[in-house]
Amino acid sequence: MNVTVNTANVGPTVTPLNMGGNGSFVASGIPNQAYTVQISTVLSPPNWTDYDTTTAGSNGLISYTDPTTISVHGGTVYYRLKQQ
Repeated sequence: MNVTVNTANVGPTVTPLNMGGNGSFVASGIPNQAYTVQISTVLSPPNWTDYDTTTAGSNGLISYTDPTTISVHGGTVYYRLKQQ
């Protein structure tokens, strides 16, 4: 048996994007894996809250745009992904 590990699909890597007033990012994750999008408006200390869900495509690509504008979150919002 041969096992090939594709390091591009080990855990999510998040890259922020500028989508006007909405937070947005692309990430690489595990193909077809469901993720919980978590948000926090502060990082010291962070207060991560489950916010939404998304699923990686068959190539591991995750593309997410927050349906709520950043101003509704108080002007600053941080995102991370949690594997389900």
